[in-house]
Amino acid sequence: MQTQNTNTKNAMTAGSTIYSEQSYFTRDAINIITQVDPTTGVITRPIPLGGIADFRDNELNSHQGRVQINANKNWDGERHSFNGIAGWEIRSNVNSGKAYRLYGYDEDFSAVAPQVDFITRFPKYDGFGTLRISNLANISKTTDNFISYYTNLLYTYSTRYSLSLSARKDEANLFGVATNQKGTPLWSVGGAWQLNNEPFYSLGWLPLLKFRLSYGYNGNISRITSAETVITYFGAVTTPARTAMLQNPPNEELRWERTRQLNAGLDFGFKNNVINGRIEYYQKRSVDLLAEAPIDPTLGLSDNNAESYFYGNVASMKGSGIDFELNTQVKSQVIGWNGNLMFSHSTSQITDFYMPVSTNGGDYLSIASWSINPAIGKPVFSVFSYPWAGLDGSNGDPLGYLGGEITGDYSGITNNTPLDSMVYHGNAQPTTFGAFRNTISYKSLSLSFNISYKYGYFFRRPSISYYSLLNTWTGHGDYADRWQQAGDESRTTVPSFVYPVNSQRDAFYGSSEILVENGSHIRWEDIQLSYIFQPKPSFNIPIEQVRVYAYATNIGLLWTSNKKAIDPYFINNPRPGRSIAFGVNFQF
Repeated sequence: MQTQNTNTKNAMTAGSTIYSEQSYFTRDAINIITQVDPTTGVITRPIPLGGIADFRDNELNSHQGRVQINANKNWDGERHSFNGIAGWEIRSNVNSGKAYRLYGYDEDFSAVAPQVDFITRFPKYDGFGTLRISNLANISKTTDNFISYYTNLLYTYSTRYSLSLSARKDEANLFGVATNQKGTPLWSVGGAWQLNNEPFYSLGWLPLLKFRLSYGYNGNISRITSAETVITYFGAVTTPARTAMLQNPPNEELRWERTRQLNAGLDFGFKNNVINGRIEYYQKRSVDLLAEAPIDPTLGLSDNNAESYFYGNVASMKGSGIDFELNTQVKSQVIGWNGNLMFSHSTSQITDFYMPVSTNGGDYLSIASWSINPAIGKPVFSVFSYPWAGLDGSNGDPLGYLGGEITGDYSGITNNTPLDSMVYHGNAQPTTFGAFRNTISYKSLSLSFNISYKYGYFFRRPSISYYSLLNTWTGHGDYADRWQQAGDESRTTVPSFVYPVNSQRDAFYGSSEILVENGSHIRWEDIQLSYIFQPKPSFNIPIEQVRVYAYATNIGLLWTSNKKAIDPYFINNPRPGRSIAFGVNFQF
């Protein structure tokens, strides 16, 4: 029997970000709301001169205890073998944090501005709108409690047949009020047949052949939501009182996400291990999926952006897939080649949705990895968009469809387009993916590189938003390609610039089918060149081996399906440059 007790108390992490007075961030923050009296010319700065400092502190208090029994037994000349463990574990984590921002920060003299007005909305210097000074002060605290009961058993007969059983029950303080909802039993059973160990097996060229089969349930939790009502407090804008925003309504039915899975696999290996690999097929059926999903706005859960989402047990889904891996190893006295090919293909679709379903197609535009699009029969993460009818040849306005008719009624399109009138593109996540790594060696010189690929998915590329351009100075290169005169609609799909801006016009264009691209691509991930040499014994130095290498990563795309050559990894962010490293390893 093993017992273990661990206490981690007052584990502190702290960090800060200091923006000097001469940094662009600070100068922009000060200048954007600087006030100039039109009569006297007197300058007033709501954000005082000096630096801006952001501080954050986190504290973790953790307690953990475990009791475990181990059992190992062989009998009948080791023909029978049994291995097992069983245990109980308890764990508690309390995580607290705070963050705040200081203005007028002077690190040399440890000085800050004593008073800053976080309530008033100050006119922007450029005349476009008003702005309130950012106040990042916040505190947080989370408490996670877990209790687990678990066991793993394995029986093997004559190195040919194996049976396994795994079971556990995990309980947490994140779920429903009723005790029986705080935990769920999870289990799996499996078996394996080592066919190459059978007396009748005679395939000398295939010395490894093993079949595997397993079936069971596993579970998942999420700390984003809770069975209790979750609200976030804010300081009020115009009064000393506090305000609160409902993040999650009470949910006594909150429960574990559960997945039933069937796996069937085959392991194989050729003579001298020149080629070996595995093939695995699986089926999944998940219920009580924990995710964010759009719901009917009339339920009263709209956020500050008037978007209605709920996080909880929202759907069921099914999926299946196949994984294939092939390894090669070819060696001679001076030349060698090791290859690794991985291929995966998977599909999924929503089979049931538990919440009232919104009929507005605009509620299905999100492509976030935490948000489920609850369209029955479609993938869990789907890409929808508004149908596109081109640009108006007279003024460059984007055009769409409403009730089957071409229109520029953007409010009508975004609020009244039903789901069955939206354009469905496909999966937001790759359905086929894998990699191919090669290592080629000649004597002490070695060259390796890795190429990956992803197919069968779509993404929405960003473009110009004139509302963002005028309000936050967020631009885009598509501005240069905008419609400017009659006839431009034949060469561009970027709408004309209009003032005053129409935010719904931007919203329709940004979510239209013209901006959806195929994400399929092939990528060169990295390459490494190395050389190993061993000092001669006559040198009389305590070094057994020296390895010199050069390694480059972020090489770039070899091929992409979208015509604009956009890297799907970096849709909204600049692509990082290639990284090259040189190094020397000594083995003593």
